[in-house]
Amino acid sequence: MTMTWSEQIKTRRHELQLTQTAVASRIGITTNYLARLENAHAHPSSGLQAQIDRTLKDWSDLSPLTVQVDYLRVRFPTNKADHIIKGLC
Repeated sequence: MTMTWSEQIKTRRHELQLTQTAVASRIGITTNYLARLENAHAHPSSGLQAQIDRTLKDWSDLSPLTVQVDYLRVRFPTNKADHIIKGLC
């Protein structure tokens, strides 16, 4: 017997030992809505269904990558620093 999509996402969530709250938060939906999806009481759009599938397939507890720039060098093709500084203010 094949599982329905709702049963598949619930099973996958349990395999990953995740709470509904953790999954719903990552996807950007409410916990209540995820519970309704898992129990087949609601049906997602195709886009949301794909997002849920992708999220559960590629789940990682690593924090997302971020970039911080603490140094930026800008060069101006001129020797007139006063003009540039006044223009920035």
